[in-house]
Amino acid sequence: MVDEKEIEDIKKLPPKERLKRLQDMETKRKRQEEEAKKMIEQSLKEIKLDEMLQEIEVPKQEKVDINKLFAKSADIEEQVAQAKRSVSGGGTDYGRRIQQLLPSNTIQEIQGWYAQGNRAPSREEFLEVYEHAREAYDTLRQSMEARPDQEMYVNLSDRLVDNVVSSMKMLRSMGYKMKWFEHSP
Repeated sequence: MVDEKEIEDIKKLPPKERLKRLQDMETKRKRQEEEAKKMIEQSLKEIKLDEMLQEIEVPKQEKVDINKLFAKSADIEEQVAQAKRSVSGGGTDYGRRIQQLLPSNTIQEIQGWYAQGNRAPSREEFLEVYEHAREAYDTLRQSMEARPDQEMYVNLSDRLVDNVVSSMKMLRSMGYKMKWFEHSP
């Protein structure tokens, strides 16, 4: 890489100057060599990547039918509307659902469990009743969220709401006291 004329010029220099120029040439040659190695490695990586990309099959794009998408959209909108009608159908539906989940005899039973000196339920009994009470509580919350612009108890009777809320409080208190929430059976 060094041309002949440059070597002849270096030979004519005094020894210290000659040594310095030769060292500079050596350093420059090493840098060029390292750069060439890096370029070779980078080129090999690019070649391998190109080969890998050629081996990968590109999936064919299916033609999108806009009418199908609109039909699906209409179906989804109808399902959402049905869900809204079933959820916001009024307080009596919520009240009926809550009474199914947590009938008055269950509320009395919870109050009996909670009272001092009465028989405590088994863990399984408790967890089953707790799950129903939690669902009733969630239904109550949904009822109130469905009609946030109205008074809190318009759709459900005050007594039913109070029973659900107090039952949840008692069950949670009892569950933590008995340590039934801390581990699985």
